[in-house]
Amino acid sequence: MPGPVLWLLRHGKAAEPLADGDAARPLTERGEAQSVEVGHLLKTLAPTLSAVITSPRVRALRTAELAVQAHGSAPDPLIFDELGGDYTLDDLLVLTSPWLGFDDEPDGPGSIERDDHEPPAVLVVGHNPTLTVIAHQLTGDERGMKTGTIVGVDLASRELVAHITPDA
Repeated sequence: MPGPVLWLLRHGKAAEPLADGDAARPLTERGEAQSVEVGHLLKTLAPTLSAVITSPRVRALRTAELAVQAHGSAPDPLIFDELGGDYTLDDLLVLTSPWLGFDDEPDGPGSIERDDHEPPAVLVVGHNPTLTVIAHQLTGDERGMKTGTIVGVDLASRELVAHITPDA
């Protein structure tokens, strides 16, 4: 039986740094199209998401919003400041544990109902190099994550479920 799936999404293509700093960088038109395309892909790959969590940086938050909208039935993104900087795989697993079934609380805040026959799935929207490092630690995959790339990992088997970079 498949285990919980952790979906890692690197934000879409972003504009060059602004005077306001790196955290305020918006998505480009291409980045917005990538985000929408990933949302449509996720609708097929993960019809039910237990949670969507995102970095507070503008480009990641907008990616999450567009992907959720395109998905159509994903929960609203929850913002975690921790995802805006560096963190470890262990940090991420602790952060996502309420939705992945690794604690006593079956459903975390902001979660949605899911079919008990379907393993839980969480979408994490963030940045490189952290997401690439985590994907490699989980699966050994060395392809990296270009902007807009979505990676799915079955946490029980540590197998790669998907590694897709949108054409947009």
